[in-house]
Amino acid sequence: MSGAASSRRLVAEPSTLPLIGEPIVNPHAYKSVLVAFYLLEEPGLGDITSDSFVDAVEDGNDPPAAAVAEIQDALDARRVTALVFNPQTESAVTAQLRSRAEQVGIPVVLMTETPPAGQDYLQWMGAQVLSLGAAEGLR
Repeated sequence: MSGAASSRRLVAEPSTLPLIGEPIVNPHAYKSVLVAFYLLEEPGLGDITSDSFVDAVEDGNDPPAAAVAEIQDALDARRVTALVFNPQTESAVTAQLRSRAEQVGIPVVLMTETPPAGQDYLQWMGAQVLSLGAAEGLR
């Protein structure tokens, strides 16, 4: 489907994106993907990821040790509801944070910057919204 056709379909079918209708109890999350910002912002889920961490990951660099330690401490103390993780930009540092979140029982929500093969925009974003809404700690 062409970009123009996809845009028309998106305008024509905005209600096809799933909604997260459950109230968010503990509205804090860390993310390793910029696209997640908008999906966290809209339902009121506070993104508490430091700018230095996001900037480094987005630039393909390792984040500052202090930013990593801040996330590790928050995961260990369970001060976050979820870790939003982009497998497309995975590094040794972000993989370690994902592993730590899983070890302490914090839901890891996978979000990507580009749709998987065979999915259009609405299918891709719909699946990401559902994944975020299904994170156990977000209800």
